[in-house]
Amino acid sequence: KVSGIEPDYLVDCWEYYKKKVPLLKYSTLDYEWIEAITICHNCQNTYSTIDYGRECPYCHSGNTVLLQGNECLIKEIEGE
Repeated sequence: KVSGIEPDYLVDCWEYYKKKVPLLKYSTLDYEWIEAITICHNCQNTYSTIDYGRECPYCHSGNTVLLQGNECLIKEIEGE
């Protein structure tokens, strides 16, 4: 959820290229969000990045790092 990808723009681009590229004509785009999780190096707790940002809600340290949520992965491509 913190990848910087705007879902509306992604879908719009996909629809645009479906019209331009014959290979994509009958394709579909399915996506799912990966929750943004941060870990605190001071207390070792994990928490929701969206809810609390970079400051740990447990010990209020800023010594944190994003564990997941900024990736963009292609899970599957099917073709005939």
